Amino acid sequence: MTHATKNGPLRLSGSGLHAWAALLVLLIAGPALADPQRTLRVTAAEEDLNCGFYIDSYEDPDGRLTIDDVSHPDFSDRFESGGQDDFRRGLSSSRFWGRIKLKNESGKNDWFFLIDYPLLDDVQVFLKIDGKVTRVGQSGDQHLFSTRPIGVSHLLFPLRLQASSEATLFFSIQTEGAMLVPARLISSTKVLTWLSHRQTFLGLYFGLVGLLVLYGFVFFFYFRRGHYLVFTGLCGAQLLWLLGESGLLYQYLFPHSPEAMNIVMVIALTCIAYLGFLLDEIFLRRALTKGEKKILLYSKNATLLCVLAGAFLPYGSAVRMAIGLQMYYMLVSFWLALFALIRGYRPARIFFLAICCAVFAGLIILLRSIGVIPLNGLSLHGPMIGVGAFTLMMSLALTDKINLILRERQTLSESFEKFVPKTLVKELIKNGQVARLGGEKRTVTILFSDIRGYSTIIETLDPADVVKLMTSYFDAMQNVIESYGGVVLEFTGDGILAVFGAPTDLPNHPECGLRCAMAMRQSIDRLNQYWRQTQIFQVSKQFGIDRLFNRIGLHSGVVIAGNLGSRETMKYGVVGDTVNVAARLEALNKDLKTDILLSQDTWAELPTDLKEVTATEGLHILKGRKDQIEVYSIDDDIDVSMDGSVIAFAPNQEFEWWNEDDI
Repeated sequence: MTHATKNGPLRLSGSGLHAWAALLVLLIAGPALADPQRTLRVTAAEEDLNCGFYIDSYEDPDGRLTIDDVSHPDFSDRFESGGQDDFRRGLSSSRFWGRIKLKNESGKNDWFFLIDYPLLDDVQVFLKIDGKVTRVGQSGDQHLFSTRPIGVSHLLFPLRLQASSEATLFFSIQTEGAMLVPARLISSTKVLTWLSHRQTFLGLYFGLVGLLVLYGFVFFFYFRRGHYLVFTGLCGAQLLWLLGESGLLYQYLFPHSPEAMNIVMVIALTCIAYLGFLLDEIFLRRALTKGEKKILLYSKNATLLCVLAGAFLPYGSAVRMAIGLQMYYMLVSFWLALFALIRGYRPARIFFLAICCAVFAGLIILLRSIGVIPLNGLSLHGPMIGVGAFTLMMSLALTDKINLILRERQTLSESFEKFVPKTLVKELIKNGQVARLGGEKRTVTILFSDIRGYSTIIETLDPADVVKLMTSYFDAMQNVIESYGGVVLEFTGDGILAVFGAPTDLPNHPECGLRCAMAMRQSIDRLNQYWRQTQIFQVSKQFGIDRLFNRIGLHSGVVIAGNLGSRETMKYGVVGDTVNVAARLEALNKDLKTDILLSQDTWAELPTDLKEVTATEGLHILKGRKDQIEVYSIDDDIDVSMDGSVIAFAPNQEFEWWNEDDI
């Protein structure tokens, strides 16, 4: 083989080709060939060493080999060199043996072998020094916690390495979950720092997750909505799974029953998927098509069966089922949330971000198990970070949805209050009741009012002007009535029917009714002052109408108060003779030349100061009644309020129905 140069062709011999090939292999193979002994040198400069690159492994499918077998010199060549920064074998039921050759050049004797992944069923560690094998300890979540060489949640084994000596570390691992072995060699001083930092991180993390669980409970009891109950259950299931992922569940809750811990872990993992599908339904059902709703329904039912089956299946099969179920849940949820977001469904905004966090956690678990990403801080703690972010974002999504619901309720309530008494609407919302036909007996005070000369007004004025005039009048009167605890039940032409004492209790309803009537009288005087500034007054004055007068009748007694009407259409109202008496008293004002009349039953319940300013109008037989009734009137110059101030129509209040052309 030749290459041209300035001085002519360059010839390479066969040995030269071999040298180039050897150099190329060396560059590709890297440190694995540069250090054929693959010995981990422990120096004083480093106190935390990654052992992954130096692990030689052997797979024992039947699990029959012992430490005597694998530590024998004749077995040495059967170990395979990994040449990677970490050791993992995915989901496998085989037992794996690992070997690490050590040379202690640090001058320190006390070191620790750490496997920074607690979810391994059975781990045994041995140390071979000068041909003698010593058992260091046995750990894993299939053994009692008390048998661990060091009582921490992670797999930590003490090693006694003589200075300037060589040793071989053997370990065997068998697990029904993911075979992840992030192995490290840590000095005795460094391990204390690592434990302290780890406890601080876990304390802060689980404290935050615990607060989110508490947040769900508080909001559930406050709003009484299933959203937060499902969210709380999901947070609880995630909390259990994360406690198991970190080893704390085994350490603190199930140190004596590993089998129970395995069942709890599987059930928690499947419950996360089931409750997640429930949240999908809660958040997205308005934006889903019929086909998507069916997929969600079938997924939810199948997941519920998996939750029940998880408690009875063998642990290995249950783990694989739960992991597969999680992947399916994340794919379906991501797909549904994405399409709901594309369709412009507002509650899906933050919910989609939460699902993305869950997908991130799931991808980390999947990719680290199959070896795509290395075992480092991100891959080991990424699932916890992703799940924590998912929980936080989901709580924000729930808050956003509740805000949307409250806005919708507020809009509906404001619209509903235009047709139904405000107090009744508030009671229905407060108690979560649906309006139903029926009523209850209540002792109340009925106020009936109309405008004197109303027939003349509607005959002389343009209908549009009548509407403007009556709207201003009704606005003013309703403000007064509600300020004294009354509820307007009906506007009938020029008439107003109001009740004091229903639908909510009002202990001093006779007094409130009378003071309200006097305030209505003063309020219409203020309304007349404004009315005189309008063109309507100039027209009506030609027909002898220079101001508005109202007449009011008051009577106290028992009524049936409730929802009246048909099953399809109903309204809140009151029925009974008390209503008729109040209407007849209002009409009697015309004969007696008064503007406020009240019955003996109302007068008898008044406080002394109000009784003293009333005047009896004698006994009268009201229309439609046989018995006489004593009635009372009140002067129009009496202070009406309970505290000396008139709560009525404000002089500077705008008449939004009237424009500048009317003035």
